[in-house]
Amino acid sequence: MAKEKLILFDKAGTATTTYGYSFGVHFWKIIVSLEEGLNLHNQDLSGIMVVGVNYKKFNSTKTIGSVLNYTLTGKPIEIRILLDINKHTMIVFSPSKPEGENFAELPKDGTFFPIIQNKTTSSKINATNKLKVKYNFDLEVP
Repeated sequence: MAKEKLILFDKAGTATTTYGYSFGVHFWKIIVSLEEGLNLHNQDLSGIMVVGVNYKKFNSTKTIGSVLNYTLTGKPIEIRILLDINKHTMIVFSPSKPEGENFAELPKDGTFFPIIQNKTTSSKINATNKLKVKYNFDLEVP
C-alpha cells in the first residue's frame, strides 16, 4: 500500500497526478481539513473543491467529478473515489453523499488522472492557515 501524502493549499489551485489510469479498477481517498483547525462553519461557505479525474485524450482535457463544500461540517471530511475504467464508471463517496455520487458513461478511450481542485476564495485560507489535503492512491479496491 502506498504511503499517505499531503498537499497544502494557501489559495485556489489544482493538484493532479503525473501518471494516469487507462484501464482497470482504482480506489483512493482524500481527507480535507484546515491546517490550523479554523472552523469555517457558519462563517464562510466558500470552501468549494472538485474531486475526481481529469480525462485526457490527445490535446483535449475535461474534469469529471463531484463539487464539494468542505466548510459545511466544521471538521475534517473523508472522500473516497472508485474509478472503474473497464465499466466506464466513477463513484465519489463523501459525507454529503455517503451512498456515492455516480458518474456513468465515462469516455471509453484516453487516460484518467486523479484531481483535487481547490476553488476556495476565502480570505480565511492564507499562508498561515492552509487547506490540508491528505491523499492515498493505490488503495485496495473494496
